[in-house]
Amino acid sequence: MISLFSVLVQSALPICEENGDQVEAIAALYGLCDWVRLCLDGKEHSLEMERMKSTKPEMFESVKDMMDEILRCSDHQGQVAESSMDIYKNAKKGWKKLANEFAHIDQEAKEVALYRSCGAEIAVVLHLADTSPQYMKSSGGAMVKMYFIDGPVEHN
Repeated sequence: MISLFSVLVQSALPICEENGDQVEAIAALYGLCDWVRLCLDGKEHSLEMERMKSTKPEMFESVKDMMDEILRCSDHQGQVAESSMDIYKNAKKGWKKLANEFAHIDQEAKEVALYRSCGAEIAVVLHLADTSPQYMKSSGGAMVKMYFIDGPVEHN
């Protein structure tokens, strides 16, 4: 699977780069919520979470509140309610830090790892990029935008 994916991406990159635009990808972070829950329960380690606990407890608490809200909504298969938006807004900075850390764990963030194997680098974490119930339950809506850094070799 990985080699087929790489072949497809590598074949498509030159075509995409012909217009001179920066080629980018949006990668899902499936499993981010499970990882955050394990970190909160002390079963996984997160350097960012440890930093939040020790230096920004309000950020840490907002991330916990967001996880609780995701679990509450996923129990009811509901979309993000307007009344929940303050919870997600307050947790944005902390959630993005955790999502970025998760995205750099290749065995966890498999889609990101696939794009990285083709030369892409993480540019930015997108907060609430996909708010569908199933994706919220898996990632809290976070995705990463990636840029393919290595362009085609130009010959003069």
